[in-house]
Amino acid sequence: MVKLMRVFMILGGLLLTGNALAQQTFSYNGEVIQGGSTFDRPQESCAQLSGTVTSFEAVQIRVEVSGLYTITSQQTGFDGFLFVYNESDFNPGSPLNGCLAGDDDDADTRTSRITDVALLADVDYLVVMTGFNPDDAGTYENTIQGPGRSGIVTGMTFFFDSTTNERRISRAIQECDELSSNGPNTRFSSQVFSVSSTANYRITSEQTGFDGLIHVYDDTFNPLNPLQGCIAGDDDGPGGIGSSEINSVRLVAGRTYYLVTSGFTNNDAGDFVNTIFGPGVVFNEPGVFTLASLTGGWFDPGLNGSGFNIVAADVGIVFTFYGYIGGEQRWLLTNVISNEIRIGQQVSATLRIGDGGQLNNPGAANVETFGTLLFELIDCTTAAALIDGEGQFNGIEQFFDLRLLVQGTGPQCPQ
Repeated sequence: MVKLMRVFMILGGLLLTGNALAQQTFSYNGEVIQGGSTFDRPQESCAQLSGTVTSFEAVQIRVEVSGLYTITSQQTGFDGFLFVYNESDFNPGSPLNGCLAGDDDDADTRTSRITDVALLADVDYLVVMTGFNPDDAGTYENTIQGPGRSGIVTGMTFFFDSTTNERRISRAIQECDELSSNGPNTRFSSQVFSVSSTANYRITSEQTGFDGLIHVYDDTFNPLNPLQGCIAGDDDGPGGIGSSEINSVRLVAGRTYYLVTSGFTNNDAGDFVNTIFGPGVVFNEPGVFTLASLTGGWFDPGLNGSGFNIVAADVGIVFTFYGYIGGEQRWLLTNVISNEIRIGQQVSATLRIGDGGQLNNPGAANVETFGTLLFELIDCTTAAALIDGEGQFNGIEQFFDLRLLVQGTGPQCPQ
């Protein structure tokens, strides 16, 4: 089994190489206010001052992965100027200190772009937005794109979603210590996130037209075991029914958390907006698939189309395989996978094989364990899989370089 795992990891690594440079994107809005903070704007080379005193807004950012990043600014109604600084060196009285890069105009006078600026992980930087002339001011949207997640160091992060899907849970009460009799089968939605600074965070939820609850799970969330990993919850916040608030929950930098929103009763469902407040960057975990979004046909073009059908139900997903492995036709079925799956995460499931039955005697089917399926998402439309036989099927193995052939009826790819 160890040998097969190594083969899987090596082949999976080869597949991942082509996606290693996949870009993560983060956007935020801001406003340069006329008469606000001012400085002697540098020239875009950062080598000398322009002699033009302009208003500016500085936003503190941090990235998760060291590398080259591109920062683009789209200004509304004014001619903007964009800079990146080392946060620790920025001083409006000495505007050249810490200036890493700048740009005036890209495609037009309302767009600025700094391309391939080198940023280090877990280091604070300032994105400074200013104007070309002293009277230039207004709103803007900045976008940061690079090899890792990025975000604003202070402030808040929003999650917009709905619980009107068909996934259901026997939800926990707000204290996380027992299941509720009011919601034994309520709809839910989950968002995965992490923070870059260990601290206490406040989480709020505003539900539209329904009575909802929120829970925070640490490291794991399994809808079939909704008490496991639950660390905090709330039913009704300061706004009463339709709102929830976890006033203070301690979150550790780098850990994976799940924010689960559900209804108070089985009939409660609708749209909501959740907000996380805290001192550290809140990263929305990329590439997290709801199980329903994996449904469809996945095939290996190098194996004459052999592959898997992934089928979603309320409790999770199952993989089915019908094709040739080890020189024989096999019809294989996995057990249920209930946890969310993220890109780059390897999951396993037990594979079972049956020898069929008869219409008038279905109990004649002999079902036994065939082995293990290892599955890893590469991106929205590619995946790696390995079937590893065990017991009497020991030594039978097949690697699959999968492509998504047919998207099921679930939500589209999350990227």
